[in-house]
Amino acid sequence: MSEQKTEQDITLEIQTLFQFMDELNYYEMFCLTPDCIQSDIPVTYKAMVERFNPSQLSAPSEELVEQGNYLLLSFKEAFETLNSISSRLQYDVLLSNGRIRIEDTQLAEVENQNAGDPSNAAMTENGKKYWTLALEAFGNKDFQSALLQVGFALQYEPSNEAFQEFKEQMEVEVKKAPKKNDNMYRIRL
Repeated sequence: MSEQKTEQDITLEIQTLFQFMDELNYYEMFCLTPDCIQSDIPVTYKAMVERFNPSQLSAPSEELVEQGNYLLLSFKEAFETLNSISSRLQYDVLLSNGRIRIEDTQLAEVENQNAGDPSNAAMTENGKKYWTLALEAFGNKDFQSALLQVGFALQYEPSNEAFQEFKEQMEVEVKKAPKKNDNMYRIRL
C-alpha cells in the first residue's frame, strides 16, 4: 500500500535537502554511488525532480519555491554531467581530487551572481581567466599588470560593473605608484 505524502511532508523534504545540498556531490544528490550503472542516472533524476518539485504544492511560499528551484537546478546540473559518459568520466576525476561541483555550469552562474566575493565576478571563461590574473597581480601589488589584465577581461565582458570599478581603482593606483624603469634594453646616453 503506497502512502500519499502530505504537503507538509513535501515542504519538509525540500527545506531539509536545501540545507545541505551544497555539501553533496552529484552522485549523492541522486542517492547513487560512483560505480552505479549508467541507466540508473536518468531514472533517478526523473524521480528526484518529481519528488522535490515545489509546483506539486497548492500554495508554496516564495522562499520554498526558490529553495525548490535551486534543488531542481542542482539536479539538472548533476544529470547533465553524469548522463554523458565522457563528462561523467571527467567529473569522476574532479571528484577524486576533492571537487564536488563543476564550476562552469548554470548553477555556478547563479551562485556567482548572488555571491559578493570579487573572485566570482566573471561570467565568461575568458573574462574569468583575465579577471583571475588581474586579482593575482593586485594581490602582488603590481597595479600596472592588474590594470592591463582587467582591460583584457573587459574585452570579453564590457558591461561588467565589477571589472569597471576595479579598472578605475587600478588607474588611481598606477598614477600614485612611482615610475619604475626596468627596461633592460634601454640605452643610456
